[in-house]
Amino acid sequence: MLQEYVDVDEKYLEMCDELTPYGVKIRYPQELFIEEYQVKKALEETQELHDWLMTMLQTEKKSEETK
Repeated sequence: MLQEYVDVDEKYLEMCDELTPYGVKIRYPQELFIEEYQVKKALEETQELHDWLMTMLQTEKKSEETK
């Protein structure tokens, strides 16, 4: 859906795919067995996605303000 509006680097799409199971587990609670390294990676990817998205939104906002 986002790709309809902006170019999305493949790495961000892959990060989203990797993070999706965590959202599913929260929505449909089951026992979740993950290692500490997996938690760290998920948190790092979440932060990177957040930073990228905030940059995209700020760029869009500035673009709208100059019109």
